[in-house]
Amino acid sequence: MIIKTRFTPIRMIVGQKDPVTLDVVLKNNSTEEVLSTVIVKLPSGLGFDLSGITREKRQRIDYVKPNEDKTVSFRIYPRHNVEEGQYPVTVSILTHPGRYDKTDSTKQQEAILRVLK
Repeated sequence: MIIKTRFTPIRMIVGQKDPVTLDVVLKNNSTEEVLSTVIVKLPSGLGFDLSGITREKRQRIDYVKPNEDKTVSFRIYPRHNVEEGQYPVTVSILTHPGRYDKTDSTKQQEAILRVLK
């Protein structure tokens, strides 16, 4: 699996409650269909809800065919105490052997979200 990430807009502004959308694009570079899950973990200062309490999200993806791209989007909100800086967002991809309760492999990548004043 190949992982690509992008933020829309590309940065977050301190004091604004507008979310940033993280798009995780998966590309299956193998010759077989792959059952997969995307896990996104946020540092403190960011959250998946307006209160900023939820900092980890897991999204199951159905089978990804060979050479197929799948995009999963996550909305990221600033907490009230977010400060200017760079925040690492961890994206993990789990592949499963036909069932979600077992894992074949894990691939992890980090995306950096810039927060400006």
